[in-house]
Amino acid sequence: MWKPRQDDAFQASRQDLAGSVPLFFWGTSLTFPDWVLRTVEAEASAGQSIRISSLDDVRRCIERPPPGGPAQACAVFFDDTVADDVLTHFGAISDQVEVRTWIFAYRDPALAQRLLTERQTDPDLARILLLPMNVPISCWTPMLHLVLAGNFFIPGDLVCLTEPAPEPKSAHPCSLGTTGRLTRREEEVLALVAKGGRNKAIAHMLSLSEHTVKLHLHHAISKIGARNRTEAANWYLTRQHSEQP
Repeated sequence: MWKPRQDDAFQASRQDLAGSVPLFFWGTSLTFPDWVLRTVEAEASAGQSIRISSLDDVRRCIERPPPGGPAQACAVFFDDTVADDVLTHFGAISDQVEVRTWIFAYRDPALAQRLLTERQTDPDLARILLLPMNVPISCWTPMLHLVLAGNFFIPGDLVCLTEPAPEPKSAHPCSLGTTGRLTRREEEVLALVAKGGRNKAIAHMLSLSEHTVKLHLHHAISKIGARNRTEAANWYLTRQHSEQP
């Protein structure tokens, strides 16, 4: 009987995955039952379905690729149960792992509508594709082919729900939070991000690993209430300007 690969099985038998593309499923078994994983694996060229409980599982797979080759690009499917965290902190989350395709496999149209609304003002969210999970299999399979090919589409039932993009929020320092809770290292990383520094360059300047820089940035973004590194950089620059005499 076919069974999806779990992360521990992936670690135990990496040779079997050499040359395959990991397809990660982040959510509950109700949203991602075996037949869904089996279907996606069959439709994806050289795909291998893996259930995960957190992004740490993805990171371990990518940082230790199968023998005989570099880390493979992959897709992460996530469901409604983790959607709020993903959409709120997607900029920081996507910085932590190198993922080719992010796919929101949704059942709640309101959450999908939130993505459509927020992606108009947050460029990072434009990387997330939509895949409805409450449609007949005859309709779902062609949609699956579209997202696996990297195509963004809006399911018809969401078109009438689409709302105008909200007005951009003012980047006033009081609109997010204060740096009183940031550590010294988080302040340093955020200052370098505001100057346009990328994670690898910041890691070199501060004598840290790139992964540690990503963690500091993720913590800083969460503490000040920003949605991504761009908003955090704008907040930092605005705060600096407001504190000048």
